Amino acid sequence: MKRGPMEVECAICGRTFRTHNPRSDVCFDCVPPMDPLERKALGMLERKTEGEKWPKYG
Repeated sequence: MKRGPMEVECAICGRTFRTHNPRSDVCFDCVPPMDPLERKALGMLERKTEGEKWPKYG
């Protein structure tokens, strides 16, 4: 099933914007899109601070 963009109100500035992501509630003016490397680094930081063990290979 194909759905078009939804109208969502920004949680920070209150501006209405269109998005395809149902979980997004902050417009791109408030949160600039991250480049993949930055997102990967953030994910690693989150994983590290949760106290999980790093996966062992081999």
